[in-house]
This record gives sequence, C-alpha cells and structure tokens, in this order.
Amino acid sequence: MTRTLTLGRSRAGLQGEPLARLVYLSVCAVPRGKGHFRAEIADIISACERNNTPAGITGILIHDRGRFIQLLEGPEEAINRLFERIRSDTRHTRVALLLHEPCSRRVTPDWSMVFVNAGDASLRDDEECHWQGLDRETLLARVEQAREELSVIRLPLAGEQAMASS
Repeated sequence: MTRTLTLGRSRAGLQGEPLARLVYLSVCAVPRGKGHFRAEIADIISACERNNTPAGITGILIHDRGRFIQLLEGPEEAINRLFERIRSDTRHTRVALLLHEPCSRRVTPDWSMVFVNAGDASLRDDEECHWQGLDRETLLARVEQAREELSVIRLPLAGEQAMASS
C-alpha cells in the first residue's frame, strides 16, 4: 500500500544554480514502539517541508533495517549546510558519506522528500551487499528503486494540498 501526502511549494527562483547530489548512511537511534518512530519521522518530514523546499533541496529518506539512507539533491552550498546539520542530529549515529558529486538531473525532481520504510520489504540486499559497499551506479539505482516501488510518504513540490491513499 502506498500512501501519498501532497504538500509543498514550487522551487521558483532556484533554477540555473549548479546542482549537487549527496547520499549518506547512518544508524537509526530513534526508539521503536509507543509511536516514537512515527512521531520522529513525521517531525523529519515536517522539517524537510519547512527548510528544504525553500532551499531547492529534494530527496529520499529510506529506513532499512535500522539504518537511514538519504539522498539529497540541490544547490551545492545548500546541500553542504544541510549535511552539517544532519551530521549533528541525535536521531542517528555513525553518519557515513557514500556519495557527493555534481549532478545535471535530479533523481527526485518533483519531491521535496520521499520517505521509504523498507524494513518489511527490504531492498535488494543480502548479507554480503550493504549500502556502503555499492558502486555509484548501483547505489543510485537502488535509491530510484525505493522511490518507485516502496514509497510511503511523498512531499511533492507542487502547490497543492491534498492527501490520497491507494
């Protein structure tokens, strides 16, 4: 079941700036149970809407077996400032940068944030293949797979306010 939450606003005025892409992995420190995890994810998504959209940042946040994997795309300076804040966030530990590069096209051009909880349907991963050991192409392909197949909450950049379930 995919639940789509439509929020957000346009990235007007941010076009033409050089884009950067950043992917990191971290260990989730949010306690499970009693609604803590859902409340923290809701807070993260709310912060993305509030802070990332005006900065022209789009992305995907994946929770996979106790790990966060996040892809961020946007203006280089904005991405670097955001990553510094992310590194000090106490909701995760052991933040490891997997990829940081210039990019010409976004993986998530229309979404300020997509949250994917892959815990029950983990992405193609086995004992010997973890997010950290992936080459660039495989890493980006897995992030795109998550966006297409496992999305739980999507926050598009369009100005509409609607909620739909399927």
